[in-house]
Amino acid sequence: MIKIEVEILKKIIENFFDKLERENTKHFYFEDKYYWSISEKEFTNMTEHPKCLVGSFEDDIDFLNLIIKEEVDLDYLELEGLSAILKYLSGKLTR
Repeated sequence: MIKIEVEILKKIIENFFDKLERENTKHFYFEDKYYWSISEKEFTNMTEHPKCLVGSFEDDIDFLNLIIKEEVDLDYLELEGLSAILKYLSGKLTR
């Protein structure tokens, strides 16, 4: 089993956003509206082809904004949308 400490993840994410601030990055534009999504079980199952679902960046961003604006309780399910956003940004920022 592979382990990573929460504190390590926190520091990496903080470092990433600190870098964006140093580069004066204030926002991102999404050229694409949708993305492929697969379940966590299928994500790590290398013996079968996953069934793809469609995710929406707009829905994910709207809900993340709602969490902040309305002070809605964060649910771990929001990690799915956040991870899709971060994956998209990773692809755009490394080109």
